[in-house]
Amino acid sequence: MIEIARLRVLRLALACVVWLAGVDDAAPAQISVSSGSGPSLVTVAGELDFADTVEFLRKTQDLIHAVVLLKSPGGNAVAGVQIGRAIRQKGFRTVVPSAINCASACALAWLGGTPRLMAESSQIGFHAAYVSRGGRARRSTTANAVVTEYLRGLALPRRTIAHITGAPPERMYWLSIDDARSLGIEAGTYTQEGITGSLDKAPAASMKRVPAIDLIGLDLPGMPIRNIDAADCEARCVGDGECAAFTFNQKHSACFLKASAELAIGYPWAISGYRARLEAGIRHIAMTVRDETDYPGNDIDRLKGMKFKTCLLACSEAEVCKAFTFVAARGECWLKNDIGSAEPASGLVSGTK
Repeated sequence: MIEIARLRVLRLALACVVWLAGVDDAAPAQISVSSGSGPSLVTVAGELDFADTVEFLRKTQDLIHAVVLLKSPGGNAVAGVQIGRAIRQKGFRTVVPSAINCASACALAWLGGTPRLMAESSQIGFHAAYVSRGGRARRSTTANAVVTEYLRGLALPRRTIAHITGAPPERMYWLSIDDARSLGIEAGTYTQEGITGSLDKAPAASMKRVPAIDLIGLDLPGMPIRNIDAADCEARCVGDGECAAFTFNQKHSACFLKASAELAIGYPWAISGYRARLEAGIRHIAMTVRDETDYPGNDIDRLKGMKFKTCLLACSEAEVCKAFTFVAARGECWLKNDIGSAEPASGLVSGTK
């Protein structure tokens, strides 16, 4: 752990150092931690300031495994360096999702991840640290020395360090996956289907993302996880070796991490994903499910003592069954030979072919 006293000395010496111009209107950084099954998810969003370093250390000091999701236009270069060092010392993963900006100080923090993950459309950018004097940006020898020392500690090649610190203050070097490969920056490719592998290692197990699909299987303990979004839910699953699949319920803002996935059914408010190795074992059911919905009438059978999965399969496998309504509180499954009109009904789940 980086000593707080050392951070305060650096703050006094380098408080004036800024990494990215033109971010005056950016929101202050927000650092949040959500924990559940598997690695914790640490989200860093907004312009980085030196005080964020202390906040990051405070909020992650008790974490052993974590995925750090970064969304920031930049900020204080030394803050990015110190957060990156903390990430490296803790062995955390770093992720910049698709179409998300992580520039300058944020990009430095991203480099600290083991492993680092980026998408084809991630906006990861670098340029030299600078100070603002008389309204003009000028390179800062002191700050760039700090950055260079940090990059050497990450064992990056000399030519890579020169590239990262070489862009003038008014420009930005944007990093593509091909650029990372040519520069010797080891990074995994993070796509909507998951991780396609390290740039210089064998591909890891990928994850296929499927919209409007609910996956039925064995949930990991502690589900659901709330107050995160779909990207965070997917990142949590990617970072958890025990997670084979996930379903994010947009209607209820609930994330379900799963040890297995057996059935895939239509659900308008779901975003799901599963690792490629599960593909052959998932049975796709041609039905669409809606919660808090009833289809009154047209009943052909009432099955008692049922679970939702059994009710779903019973209708799916019966040619005459066109819809079902499941009453969870009583374990009742009503099979129907016609769909009819949907009506809102608390506690009921219905499905249609």
